[in-house]
Amino acid sequence: MRQAAEITISATPETVWSVLADTDNYPSFDPGIARIIGGPLTPERFAPEVNRKGNEVRLRPVRLIVYSVEDGDTGRLFRVGEFGPPRYMVWTERATFGLVVRERTFLVERAGPAGARFRIAQETTGRLARFAERWEPKLDEAFQRFCAGLKGMAETLEAVKRERRAR
Repeated sequence: MRQAAEITISATPETVWSVLADTDNYPSFDPGIARIIGGPLTPERFAPEVNRKGNEVRLRPVRLIVYSVEDGDTGRLFRVGEFGPPRYMVWTERATFGLVVRERTFLVERAGPAGARFRIAQETTGRLARFAERWEPKLDEAFQRFCAGLKGMAETLEAVKRERRAR
C-alpha cells in the first residue's frame, strides 16, 4: 500500500529542509502531531565514527518516537536510516514483530529559481501488509495537512530571510 502527497512551496529547498529537519517543531505547524522525541535531525548525528583501527564505523540509525493526536500516548518508533540533506530522508517503522514495515520518504526538489517541490510518501510492505490496510488509517489527509503546514512555515521563514537581506 502506498500513500503520498506533494506540494509546491515558494521557498528555497534549503529553507524547506531547515523546517523539515527540525522535527521538534512539527507540532507547531501540524496539529495532528502531538510531539516527537529524538530530534532535531542534523548531519552530525549521521556522521560515521572512526574506531581505534582507523576504520569508519557506521552509526546506528537515529530513532524518533512520533506521537500523533489520534494515537494519544502510543508513539510510533521510526528509525531515520537515510539522511541526505537538503534533499531527502527516509524513516522506517517495523511493527507487529517486523511483519509490517512502513517506509516514509521525504523528498525536497528545486522547482524554479526560488521554489521547491516537497513530496512525502509511505510504502507499507511485509507479510501482513495487506491486513494492515484494514486497521491502518488512511494517511492522505494527514500528509496533505503536513504539506500545507510545512509550506506555511517555510514560506514565512523565507519571507523573514528576504526582509532581513533587504535591510
